[in-house]
Amino acid sequence: MWRMTRRKWLIAQALLGVPLIAAPVFLKGTISLSVTIPIYVMIVVVTQLREAILRKHTQRASLVTQLQAFVSHLQKLTQGAHRASVWAILRDLLENTQFRAQMEFTGNSQVGDLLSDKCERLFSDVGDLYDRVEHCTYSSSDRELREVVHPLRRLILGYRGIVDDFLLFLNETKGEGVPVQKSAPFAFRVHDELADDYDRLMDDARQLGIHLKNIVGIEFLVDEHLSRFRRVTLLR
Repeated sequence: MWRMTRRKWLIAQALLGVPLIAAPVFLKGTISLSVTIPIYVMIVVVTQLREAILRKHTQRASLVTQLQAFVSHLQKLTQGAHRASVWAILRDLLENTQFRAQMEFTGNSQVGDLLSDKCERLFSDVGDLYDRVEHCTYSSSDRELREVVHPLRRLILGYRGIVDDFLLFLNETKGEGVPVQKSAPFAFRVHDELADDYDRLMDDARQLGIHLKNIVGIEFLVDEHLSRFRRVTLLR
């Protein structure tokens, strides 16, 4: 489609160029100028219009690529196979004997199971969205882009909510001595690996929002929804 559009513009410019060359040959003086000047102006206008359309296509193509990469990254950060994901860290904690004892002591075992279910649903929803986003192209309409951007906003907020709930869950799960989640390796997985992934995703979301607004006029998320990870100081 891109090549066909470009070919049409080249043909139009060529057709306009023929009389621009032929007119001075067959006509003279004022008559020649009265023909060539309007044609020249038309060529300039057509050229500028063509460049504007091609520039818009290039911007939209870049935006769609960025959108697809972002959803792919979110899919990675929400899967249980990714060591730094909430789901992976939570799963390993729930399988840890000492942490299970802490949950029994605190009385919040059910919270861990509910969080695990939320992680699974989020990963499934992100996968469904990616299946839709990968079919987008530069020729996708603004309406089609909105139909994937709107659920993406909801999924990012869902991810933030799970991270917040997870950190609250870790803070509230007490035990005798130093809690497992505040010791190696879990403390570093949470406040180094998960934190880095989280902050990088929010930075990417901020950049995506800027481009969505500038290129297709779609509002994304305000800065208060893209806050940094609440890190703690770790002793190394």
